[in-house]
Amino acid sequence: MPGADNPDSNAFQALDNRVLGQLLLMQSVIAILPEGAVIPFVLEGFADLPGVATVAFDPDPNRVAGQGSVAFSLSMGGSTSGNLLVDVVESATFAPYCDYLRNFCFMVAVILEERRLRRLTAQHQEQLEDLVAERTRRLTVEVEAHQQAVLALSQRDLVFHRLVQAIPHGIVLINTDGSVGYLNPAFTHILGYTLADIPDSDLWWRKACPDPLYRQMVMDSWQRAVIDPPEFRQADETFTVRHQDGSDRIIAFVAVQLPDQRVLVTLDDVTERKRAAEDLRDKNAALERSNAELEAFSYAASHDLREPLRNIKSFTTLLARRLDDRLQDEEREIVIIITDAAARMDALVRDLLDLSLVGRIEKPMVPVSLHNVAMSAMNSLRIQIETAGAIVAIHSNLPTVIGNSDELCRVFVNLIGNALKYRRDAPPEIDIDCQADGEIWLIQIRDNGIGIETGLGYEERIFGLFQRLHHRNEYSGTGIGLPICRKIITRHGGRIWIESEGVGRGLRCCFTLPAITV
Repeated sequence: MPGADNPDSNAFQALDNRVLGQLLLMQSVIAILPEGAVIPFVLEGFADLPGVATVAFDPDPNRVAGQGSVAFSLSMGGSTSGNLLVDVVESATFAPYCDYLRNFCFMVAVILEERRLRRLTAQHQEQLEDLVAERTRRLTVEVEAHQQAVLALSQRDLVFHRLVQAIPHGIVLINTDGSVGYLNPAFTHILGYTLADIPDSDLWWRKACPDPLYRQMVMDSWQRAVIDPPEFRQADETFTVRHQDGSDRIIAFVAVQLPDQRVLVTLDDVTERKRAAEDLRDKNAALERSNAELEAFSYAASHDLREPLRNIKSFTTLLARRLDDRLQDEEREIVIIITDAAARMDALVRDLLDLSLVGRIEKPMVPVSLHNVAMSAMNSLRIQIETAGAIVAIHSNLPTVIGNSDELCRVFVNLIGNALKYRRDAPPEIDIDCQADGEIWLIQIRDNGIGIETGLGYEERIFGLFQRLHHRNEYSGTGIGLPICRKIITRHGGRIWIESEGVGRGLRCCFTLPAITV
């Protein structure tokens, strides 16, 4: 500090008071100042220092001051915020303020460091509070879970008892000495017996199977399935059992040997189910006969219809050729309409014939490489693929399945052909992929075509006979290709469906086929 005899003493003291005032003000408002406002606020007091041209802040502590400038570090301990750069005009006039500026820069560094430490402390405190809150929440959840587990364990026996009492299936517990330990109300409802009627299994067998020979057969089967093996074993058998009222009931048994050697038996009355199954078998047999007759008729009708259609088309073409120079425009258009209609009808009858032929030609089911089938289909569609500029890619090794190679090739031809037909302006991109899903193979054929509108049932509708989503003027076809695919895939033990994200977002055609099991 300059002394009182210095001519600039009063000005320096005034400057000192002003800067100290600014420091006190900064200390009081620094907590609410934005990060970038602290240094400009501090520098306001140095604008009119004697011998100083400008005062600026440089955040780079390693930058070297230029000629005519003095750098004052804003540092405290190991933390440095930057440098205070002073452009000096008159060195002699400025020299008395150097120590003052160094002390002041240290004070600014202390304030900035204090601000940083407070902010860091607040962050740490907030994180600690979050950790405490999270730990408290977890402990609360664990305590509640433990309490619920204790409550569940205390109610387990009651719940189990009520469940056994309410279940519609008969339940019997046979002790190791052959006595009946428990039977539920459903057992009494199904067969009419109470625990007092059949206190042991021997009495039960005599009442349930009065005929000695049949009883012995049933007991031998039971012995082999349940009693003999000491380990856990499950048996599923169906027997004819005598009801307490004297009627015979068909009962399905499931017996499980418990670890303590007791036998837990559940039973269900399947009498009506068996009768319904037999009735269904008879109806299915009649339906199969009817379907066979219908397919035979469809084949014969389709075959006989094609000949007159070919005659119509041939003679119409011949007539148009002979009378070409005498036909008026309207008459020529009528000839074209007749020819096109005959061609569409012929294609429709041909597809109907193909549909009726699926499964009629007795070709043995043999191992078929789907990869070879897909390549054969692509070769059949080679001209269409090249014309459309399509990219058809097989992304995984397609499996070998049991099937009819000609029919499976027809499926790939139809599905790839649809992807080529229902395309957008962009070149078609068709991906063929597969993945194992348990004991079945899932095959997917994806494209980037026009897709379909979702939520309207079109995914199922297009598998119906003659069902089309577009007018024939937009896309050719008869609406029989996908029904043929479904019939083929169903005949091979799989199912087929389509998926789409919406119009203009492509289509995925998926079908499953059983995997070959050893």
